[in-house]
Amino acid sequence: MLAPLAAVAVVTFASTSYAQITGRKLDKLPVEYVDRPLTLPKMTLGAGLDVSFNHFEDGDGFFDIDANGANIDIGGNFGILDDIEVEAVVLSLVTEDFGVMPMSTFEAVDGADWGTARVGVTVRFLAEDVVEMAGRFRFLVDNNATIGFNAGLPIRLRAPGILRFDTGFNFTGRVNARSDDGSFGITDVNTNPSGPEPGIPFRFNFQVIEQLFIGLNSGLGVLDVENEDTVYFPLGASIGGTVDLGDDMLLDIIGAVNFPLFGLPALSDEDLDASVFSELWQIGLTGKVYVPLGE
Repeated sequence: MLAPLAAVAVVTFASTSYAQITGRKLDKLPVEYVDRPLTLPKMTLGAGLDVSFNHFEDGDGFFDIDANGANIDIGGNFGILDDIEVEAVVLSLVTEDFGVMPMSTFEAVDGADWGTARVGVTVRFLAEDVVEMAGRFRFLVDNNATIGFNAGLPIRLRAPGILRFDTGFNFTGRVNARSDDGSFGITDVNTNPSGPEPGIPFRFNFQVIEQLFIGLNSGLGVLDVENEDTVYFPLGASIGGTVDLGDDMLLDIIGAVNFPLFGLPALSDEDLDASVFSELWQIGLTGKVYVPLGE
């Protein structure tokens, strides 16, 4: 029921008259990371590589697991118009012992396996210097024969040249094609490091100098709305730099550390300290180049 409604919402946004969307129009991407638009400018291609190293050390704890793993994703996004962007992951791999993926917090593998493929569209319907809003829909398939959709309302608030705050509301529905088991969560898709982004994210990015930015992230997520024990709060930080390649081309290099399940209230009903789960952590590295293809 929700998937058709989400699709209708995206189509509605896309059918909005181009002249009705006023405000922020950019001929090219700014070097400053915090000033980047919610959707890429018209005829701009973004191609990137995301690598996440995952570590789980809880052999004597609640989960009784010690393992290492990695996620490798190659994909990109493209601005069809200033307010319409499409995205796709063309290669997704999980290696070593396990992967942390958008529809599966812990996916065991032996050596290497396919990760999560996805395609999506984002349609921006509000574009001003200090606030942007959009509708987003993604379709996902992972190596466990899980089929899912992710829909949301991303919101970006900005103090130009200083900071930006990304939040919104996002949800993911998923069903396993083999078992027909399904679930619905208040989660989104994160790429660096990979994993289930909270459905209500709190992402702050600060512009240190023109080519350097730092970020902090947390939020509120629910892996399965029918299970109150799946409420979680991540905690992470990032640092990135931008290289101006000339001819309006940019290269972003971003390093990040993330504790995807840092706050797990289910671990303890009384002791707040016991709800902190730091045994699962990730280190991510992203390289992404932006190339204008228009005139």
